[in-house]
Amino acid sequence: MITEIGDKIYVKGSARIHVHKKDRTKIIRNRSYSIKKIKEIEIENNTFNFKNRKSFILSSCYGGTNKDGFKLNRQDFKFKIADYHFILGDVLYSDRHLKDKPTWDPEMEDDKGTYPCSNYDDYMKLYREEVFSTKIGKILNQMPTTVMMDDHEIVNNFSDQLHDGKVPKKVVKAGIKAFEANFITPKKRYYKFDFNEYLDIFILNIREERLNLGEKRIISDKQFKWIVKSLNNSKKKFKLLITSIPFMQKKAENTSRDRWSYYTKEHKDVIPQTDKLLAKIKDVKGLFIAAGDYHYGTVHHVEGIPEIVSSSVASRTKQLEIKDEIFGTIENHYVEVIAEKEIIVNYYNSLSGDLIKTLKLFEDKS
Repeated sequence: MITEIGDKIYVKGSARIHVHKKDRTKIIRNRSYSIKKIKEIEIENNTFNFKNRKSFILSSCYGGTNKDGFKLNRQDFKFKIADYHFILGDVLYSDRHLKDKPTWDPEMEDDKGTYPCSNYDDYMKLYREEVFSTKIGKILNQMPTTVMMDDHEIVNNFSDQLHDGKVPKKVVKAGIKAFEANFITPKKRYYKFDFNEYLDIFILNIREERLNLGEKRIISDKQFKWIVKSLNNSKKKFKLLITSIPFMQKKAENTSRDRWSYYTKEHKDVIPQTDKLLAKIKDVKGLFIAAGDYHYGTVHHVEGIPEIVSSSVASRTKQLEIKDEIFGTIENHYVEVIAEKEIIVNYYNSLSGDLIKTLKLFEDKS
């Protein structure tokens, strides 16, 4: 598996790279390498050039807590090969049917009769069984890939349940440790990705910095200041903000805290963090958002900003009513984004490989 962070690529396993120096080829294993030194890289007979990228894949939600979801993740997914792949979370569903209840809470059982992992070894076992020994493992090694952590890699909505004392800190710590053992990720998990001459990508960490008691926030003040400054200072024609959960608002909002719109409900005399963020970025030219999590495929607008929701690859799609929606309710799917002088969004069926919808998000008027 190959992941790009900053000015380096990181390799788990092995990869064949062509380096500029004397135009030679070498095999690298389990190490990092400077992108500046790389001419191109080979993965399973496909060649990737880090300097001339045009397209990337957005996907999320590779399983589910129902039998259908886990059956689907063993299907032969049909993904296009793009220059890069961003998995927007929920590559593993740890809160699945296990033989034994978790040792940390013998009484815990959700409405589907599922139980989460209880320690590091549990998580690692599930990664072997439900990710790397299934078709998901093949997808991870088809093209350079970044895997974001959402909630199901730990337990459903863990970032809110942690504050309520429903999920012990040691369980969350074990889940994060297992995630970091399997995927290459920076510690703070929010950073800039320089995709090409037209597009800067900014990845948020909305799971590990939440507060929902008293002051409500979904990201820290430090991360808030970073994303506002970064988006406003970017000189690229387009900017993509990636967040594992959408900003979208349903026409009939529920009581779930696992949504950006929940973090608008603070004291009457305080501007909520979500509203404050949207107010500071809504006028950024060429900005669009990408998210997963909701098991619902759509494109809609938030404060005039286009938001692409790519969810899910291998579990049932919900029927939702979304505000400011362009289109929605797409079954098992992933999204291809072509980023050049304009932004084109293609929705593909993840099981058949068929093209479902095409949308020009930003047209080239030059």
